[in-house]
Order: sequence, then C-alpha cells, then structure tokens
Amino acid sequence: MLNDIFNNIAKCRYCDKSFCFDVAENKSSRKGLATNVSATCKYCGSGHTSMTSNTVSDGYEVNLRFVYGMRCIGIGKSAAQIFCALMNLPPPPAKFERLYTPIFKARWKLFHLVQWLTARALMKLSLKMNTIRT
Repeated sequence: MLNDIFNNIAKCRYCDKSFCFDVAENKSSRKGLATNVSATCKYCGSGHTSMTSNTVSDGYEVNLRFVYGMRCIGIGKSAAQIFCALMNLPPPPAKFERLYTPIFKARWKLFHLVQWLTARALMKLSLKMNTIRT
C-alpha cells in the first residue's frame, strides 16, 4: 500500500523520475508498533529511511498512545496482544508496563496543577466576597 502511495505522488528528487520507488519495512528495527520504512529509487539508487512514529522521552509516540488507550478502556497487555493479532498489527511494545510510568507522571502533574488552580480561584472568590480578611 505504501509502495502505491509513494509511486503515485512522489518523484525522485535526484533523477526526477516518477513511479520509481521501492518501499520496504525493516522488520528488525521494529519497536512495538513503530517501524522503520525505507524508500529507494529503482533508477538512481537514492533512498530515504524514516521511523513511522515520532520519538518521545520514553520511546515512540505511537506506543505510548497505544498503552494509554488500552489503559483508558481498562485492559492490559494480554488484551493488547489479542487486539494487535486480530487487527494484523505488530505485537505491542515488549515493555508495555514500562510505558505506564510517563502516563502516571503526566496525570499526577495535571492533578496537582488543577488542584492549585482551583485553590487559587477559590481564594480570589473568597477575597472578592469578603469572606476572608487579609
């Protein structure tokens, strides 16, 4: 499918030919749902490789989002493995549980921020209504 997309919309920037790309996945570089894809021109041999997901501090964004989604609907690693198999996707990240930490850290920071903003708003409201004297 990616091969068709590349060949229908892209031209090689070196030899200026269309319909010339071979697109391949490097399966040994797969990291959970993120993978490395390369496009190589059949005529001049120029190529480009890229990961299918952006990196974040704890791995790849697609894996973090996948784990977050699975946790939001209340299922864990074994259900994620079944889901990936049914959808013909690569297996979920091997360190599925390791990705819980950044999710919990972000939720904890958000909780404290909301708590601080709420206390600040209540303090301003109380001062405005003269229920607290300074």
